[in-house]
Amino acid sequence: MIALFAIRNAFRRKTIALLAIIGVGVGCALMTSLLGLSGEAQARLDNTLTQVAGNMTITERNSGGGAFVPSFGLLPAAFANRIASLPHARYAEGMVTDYLPPYVDLGRGASPGILIGVDTAKDKLFGGPESHISRGRPFLKPGEVIAGADFDALGRSSLLGYGFNVLGREGGSPVHLRIVGIFQTGDPQADSELFTDLGTVRSLLTMPADQVNVIAVHADTVRNAVVLADEIRRTFQHSQPAIDVLLARDAVKQLDSTLGTVQLFLLAISLIAAIGGGMSIAVSMIMSVMERRTEFGVLKAVGWSNFNITSSVLVESTLIGCVGAACGLVLGTIALGLLTTYVAREQVIWLAPSTILAIFGFGVLVGAIAGLYPALRAAAVRPIETLQGM
Repeated sequence: MIALFAIRNAFRRKTIALLAIIGVGVGCALMTSLLGLSGEAQARLDNTLTQVAGNMTITERNSGGGAFVPSFGLLPAAFANRIASLPHARYAEGMVTDYLPPYVDLGRGASPGILIGVDTAKDKLFGGPESHISRGRPFLKPGEVIAGADFDALGRSSLLGYGFNVLGREGGSPVHLRIVGIFQTGDPQADSELFTDLGTVRSLLTMPADQVNVIAVHADTVRNAVVLADEIRRTFQHSQPAIDVLLARDAVKQLDSTLGTVQLFLLAISLIAAIGGGMSIAVSMIMSVMERRTEFGVLKAVGWSNFNITSSVLVESTLIGCVGAACGLVLGTIALGLLTTYVAREQVIWLAPSTILAIFGFGVLVGAIAGLYPALRAAAVRPIETLQGM
């Protein structure tokens, strides 16, 4: 009886109840979409850490960059052979990396991507992108490019067969590039970039044939990665130019720490929005209690206890919280789908059932807490005073 009475009265003031539902719904929708996106980013980062745990990159000291971030320094290509001969080195490959200029339109938005030149023989020998072609074929001559499956998926349509011109640096001649294959290695970093031969990228940068700007190194086991990194530093401690050794797992862990901070910030925004919705429920319920003082007085006069009155108001506020949380989950899931489909151009990200339950539970909890004070106000009504005022 109390529950039916509360349900009938929860939406008596439709406008105020709707505003309260919107308040909670917006907070839960934000939580749904933001937690979904940050959860997917965390999963990708964890996958990347697993993939690259034994990798490291060598660059000229203080030049920045890495295997998938172009470096502005130069290293002798012969350094790669010296590193490959060290204990625990599975392979060492000189690479030349460069940003594609913004005028190259590959349908990816503002950032057209990174072009990575690799040693064709080593790339095939150690199972690089050329060994994982899913469509088309490997590059066979200068100017031919293969694109990672993730890179290809971000475009407006498949890039296979697409050609474009890139102007050489420092007055160099333009180079025509054409995408001849799509590859998928399972490495999120590699699958998001473009690969070609060393000579093509060197011609863009007007770089000598005996120079590279990055050396990619892979240890024979993950456990030996730190040992190998220390050995490289000792071997090249007096080299010219001086080098930096960056373990991929250290870089990923730094990103993980940054992502954790971002996730806390996004969660805080969502919580503030949801708490704001809870305040709107509290205001709605206080107004309802003030208008229904006579009603509560009559109910107490006919035998309703303080517990009955309190329970009915709490059920009303909790019901509003439930409806708001449910609407927020639906809207948040739709927003998440739109973001991943039309912005990230990837498959829809699904939230874990535990996360959905947590978001819904939070919305219900906000509704219950918001109704606590109004419920106590309603229970404090004195029947004699309200009946005298009738």
